[in-house]
Amino acid sequence: MPPSTAAASTGPRSNTATHRSRERQRTLYAGDVTIADRRSPRREPLTRLGILEAALALVDREGADALTMRRLGDEVGAAAMSLYNHIPGRDALLDGLSEVLVGGIPAEPFGNEPREQLRRFASGIRGVALAHPDAFRLVGMRPLHTPQAFRPVEVALGALRAFGLADDEAVHGYRALVSFARGYALAEIGGFTLEAAQIGPQAPVDPDDLRAEGLPNLAELSSHLLHPEHEAAFAFGLDSILDGLEARAVALNRGRSRGPG
Repeated sequence: MPPSTAAASTGPRSNTATHRSRERQRTLYAGDVTIADRRSPRREPLTRLGILEAALALVDREGADALTMRRLGDEVGAAAMSLYNHIPGRDALLDGLSEVLVGGIPAEPFGNEPREQLRRFASGIRGVALAHPDAFRLVGMRPLHTPQAFRPVEVALGALRAFGLADDEAVHGYRALVSFARGYALAEIGGFTLEAAQIGPQAPVDPDDLRAEGLPNLAELSSHLLHPEHEAAFAFGLDSILDGLEARAVALNRGRSRGPG
């Protein structure tokens, strides 16, 4: 029996057309992949540190209000939900951001010079605040929670003990240093109670008015308030604290050497 017309359509000619169609589909698919690769290059895998560094960059650029998980996901090119595999929530994000900031504070022992070590520690706090003011305002007062963030604290406590302070006084000294450095930095980036713009001939408060109100000290020191010298002011405060701690340690050690009676 001769083959039917339908059967004839499945012969070599039809097979060739099918093959060409499949080849064209493969070519188009390969082209799509190539175009997709060019448009969306392969990203590095997400890591906790990478996310935290992106968070810091986002806050530096757009301010603290921009820091949401959705916005951070856009920043790293990932869905917001995928971030939770590395950072459980906003509290963990803020703790991590604090950890990254603390990483900018010198945490390496500085020879046998405890005073210089403490100066580097306090100056490091201020330096981080000036470099990342919005982030520092956001997390600068948060307690530290991770061992990595404790490293500068460890070195500072070691330096205070090397001064010769008793253990409890070493802790008191550490808190005095941190309170001064952190407080000064926050005031410097956020504004002091009395700013240059508030007192002066062209300012809302004139020195002559201060004298008339019985505030002679403010009036006479207004010229210094007009020209704040933050470096000198910070160094003065820091040296005053360090001088006091050092003098206290000397007195304590002198008492120990004398012994009882």
